[in-house]
Amino acid sequence: MKLTFRKDKKPTGLSSIGYPYPATYIKIDNKIIGWISPPTWQTKDVWKIIFSVKKSEPDDNPNCDWKNITLLPEFTSEPGARDFIKQNIEKITEKYVFHTIGDE
Repeated sequence: MKLTFRKDKKPTGLSSIGYPYPATYIKIDNKIIGWISPPTWQTKDVWKIIFSVKKSEPDDNPNCDWKNITLLPEFTSEPGARDFIKQNIEKITEKYVFHTIGDE
C-alpha cells in the first residue's frame, strides 16, 4: 500500500478570493480515496480530512453504495493533516473500506 498526496490546481479569478488554497488529494496505490479540504472564506484556517468510504449499512439512497466522511481532527496547516494521515492510515484502513473516486 503506497500512500501519496497530490495537490489540485489552485483556484484562480474571483473564486480564489473565497477559496485561496488548493485541495490535496489522498491516494493509495495511485487511486484517489479522499482529500485534505483547505480553509475557505467560511472555515478560516481549518484544514479537514475527508475520505470516500463504502457504506456499511444500506440507507435511503439505493443508487449509491459509498459516502464521504470527515475525520474529527482539524488542523491549522496542510502538512499537519498529511502527518496525521501518515501516522494513522493503518488504523483508518482497518476501520473503513475505501471507495476510489472516479469508480462507478
